[in-house]
Amino acid sequence: MSRAQHVQLITMGVTMWTAFFAAGLFSDYFMDWPWPVRLVLIVAAPTLVLIAIARRRAARLTREAARSRAVWTAIYFTAPFLLLDILYLGLHRGLGASFLATHWHLTAFYVTPWAAIPWMRSSACTASG
Repeated sequence: MSRAQHVQLITMGVTMWTAFFAAGLFSDYFMDWPWPVRLVLIVAAPTLVLIAIARRRAARLTREAARSRAVWTAIYFTAPFLLLDILYLGLHRGLGASFLATHWHLTAFYVTPWAAIPWMRSSACTASG
């Protein structure tokens, strides 16, 4: 991937986190929502959107390039989320590492993009590579 593609992916990831952060400000960072709503809106739906975007972007890539892009997508949609949540929940709100349990819906999303890597590679990928 080019430097511009890396910047684009990390920008998308941080933008997504910022949108969730802004939405969470009015609900105690989603803790006021029933757990099934958190499961769908904070874990499942974003993961499915991420898979759809990654598959579309991988359609014209070789299988190896698509695999690499899927890994980078998982990195850029989990590592910044975790770091920013540590800064906000762990440090600013004083929850420390306990936010990983209390805000389980966030912790689940740190894992789901990695589990979704096989589905991020488009079936339309070229055979070479």
